[in-house]
Amino acid sequence: MEQHVEGNDDIVVRFGNEQDTSDDLVIIDERIGMIDLSWLIYEQIALAIPIQHTHNDGQCNPGMTAYIINDETQNTEDQTTDPRWDKLKTILNNNKLK
Repeated sequence: MEQHVEGNDDIVVRFGNEQDTSDDLVIIDERIGMIDLSWLIYEQIALAIPIQHTHNDGQCNPGMTAYIINDETQNTEDQTTDPRWDKLKTILNNNKLK
């Protein structure tokens, strides 16, 4: 699946005497003179990615669809119940009939 990601965010970096950050302003110490922007860039990209990933109609991978459907049917067939619960279900069903 391809997901288009678009963002237009600004990060303002300024020199100052103390190192401080806010949402869109980063103040770095003048003595250091360098800043690692990798984490800030990562955060901007992570926030631009949609929470729910969906594809357009008709673009689903047929192999993945078959795998998911096959996995769901196997899970429902493999479920066996404890016989003790079956006995309790019959009691519940008898009470509903009264």
